[in-house]
Amino acid sequence: GGKITPDGTFRFGGLRPGKYKFTLSAWRAPKGLSLVRVEQNGVSVGEGVEVGEGAQVTGVRIHLAYGTGVVRGQVNTAAGAPAQPPPGARMTVYVRRVIGGHAESASSRSTEVDARGRFVVEGLSAGEYLIVLRVTAPGAEAIDVRQTVNLSDGGETSVVLVLK
Repeated sequence: GGKITPDGTFRFGGLRPGKYKFTLSAWRAPKGLSLVRVEQNGVSVGEGVEVGEGAQVTGVRIHLAYGTGVVRGQVNTAAGAPAQPPPGARMTVYVRRVIGGHAESASSRSTEVDARGRFVVEGLSAGEYLIVLRVTAPGAEAIDVRQTVNLSDGGETSVVLVLK
């Protein structure tokens, strides 16, 4: 493991070769703090940093943001009624920050949709977000519904996702 020093630098030693992703642990991070993106030498590495045998990896920057924004949503059927998943299915909403036209996987947050088709994601900083509703069921192909929203600092955005 490694530690972040007071000046914001960090070092991890003894890593095996492979690809490493950075995440921000929700149970240890202050509410409202989120991982925006990870860069190596100024280039986004949303899929992770590659560590080679005996390599010294440098130039990694982790961008964090603090926010108090909220996205509230409702999942409805095409007829306008609250959507309920079929037995054994799950409805999950993923919220990803959009930077430079790309949804950053490093900034992904998720929540389950409740039995009334509602969801809430809190602690978001201002910016553009891709909202993805994913419905999964055993033995069936996943269904995705996507919508982009803009969130102001401290603001609240309501979203209605229509499941067809």
